[in-house]
Amino acid sequence: MRNRYNQGQPVDFGNDVHLAAVLLKTFLRELEEPIMTFDLYDEITQFQSLPKDERPRHVMDRSDLNKMTSSNLSVVFGPNLVWAQTGQLSLSAIGPINMFTDFVLTHQDQIFII
Repeated sequence: MRNRYNQGQPVDFGNDVHLAAVLLKTFLRELEEPIMTFDLYDEITQFQSLPKDERPRHVMDRSDLNKMTSSNLSVVFGPNLVWAQTGQLSLSAIGPINMFTDFVLTHQDQIFII
């Protein structure tokens, strides 16, 4: 499926949203540098030092149906958006990275202004 997609051939995801998610995660993981660049890594891992009342608490719009709160989505996508230049993901960095991703998801309307 991945090869077909990479070659620009049509891919029928049907009703399998998991397949689309796996392809997206694989694409993000195989980038030479994460979308949240190496230069941002130290700042992102310091994100947990923000006061608790500034941490995101909102849930994604349809989480009542799909159980994918911003927190759950951050667990899925955080490690695929940010990693250290060494390529190693330390256990101590997982929490801050997921919290940062949660924040970005929660505040996407303010962050990504078109």
